[in-house]
Amino acid sequence: MIVYFTGTGNSLAAARRLAERTGDRAVPLRAVRPEGLAAERRLGIVFPVYCFDAPSPVREFLARARPSPGAYVYVVATCGASVGRAIRTAINLLARNGAEAALSRKLRYPDSASVAVGANTNPKSGRCAAAEAGIDAIARDVEAGRRDLHEVRGSCAAALAATRTGAALVSWAFRQEPDPGRCNGCGLCAKVCPCSNIEVAGGRARIRERGRCAHCMACVHFCPRQAMTIRGRRVRSELQYHHPGVTAADLFA
Repeated sequence: MIVYFTGTGNSLAAARRLAERTGDRAVPLRAVRPEGLAAERRLGIVFPVYCFDAPSPVREFLARARPSPGAYVYVVATCGASVGRAIRTAINLLARNGAEAALSRKLRYPDSASVAVGANTNPKSGRCAAAEAGIDAIARDVEAGRRDLHEVRGSCAAALAATRTGAALVSWAFRQEPDPGRCNGCGLCAKVCPCSNIEVAGGRARIRERGRCAHCMACVHFCPRQAMTIRGRRVRSELQYHHPGVTAADLFA
C-alpha cells in the first residue's frame, strides 16, 4: 500500500506513478485507518513538505500508525526546494511505534506555497516531468528492497515554525480567507480540502477552524473564481498551480 497526502496534486501524482511501477495501490491518507496497517508487508508514505516539515495531518497519522514490525516501509517527500526535517519527522514517528523505515527519498516539484509571496511557480512545471525519472528510480529501489535513508536531517526553520510565535507567523503568512464578493458558493474548495475544514454556508465558503488548516493551498489554487484570498489578497489565475496530471476531481474521488 502507498498512503499519500496531497494538496495541489504533486504527491498524488508521485504516489500514482509509484503504484503503477510497483504494483501496489495508492490510497489517500484520509481513507486509511492508521491502526489497520498490520497486514501490509510493504508500506509507502508519500507527502509534501510544508514549512520545512511533514504536514500536520501526516504527523497525526504517523503518530497512530501501527505497521507490521517486519514490513518494508519507505518515505517519499515532495518539495519545491528543501525537504527540511520532514523525512526525519516521519521516520521518528514511525520508530516510536516500532516501525523501521528502510528507504527515504525526496522529489522536487513546483512550490505551490510560493504563491503566498506572489510568486509564479508555473514556469517550473517542467519539474513534474523530471520527477518521473526519480519516481521510477524509487520504484526500482522499492522492488529490490533496498535499504538507504536520504535527507534525514534537522531544520532550524522547522523548529522555529513549531514554536508558538513561529506558528502564529505561519498562520498569518498563509491565512486563507474567502472573498464574499467573488465566491459563488460552488463548494469546490470544500471538496478539495484534505482536512475537511471548509464548508459552504449561506451560499458562501467558510473556513471552519483556523487551527485545523494544513496550509496546503488546495483551496487557493483550485478555486475557479480566484475567490480564496491569502491575507486578503486575491491570487490571479495565472499564479494558480496544480500538478498538470491531476484534476480537482482526482482529489475527492
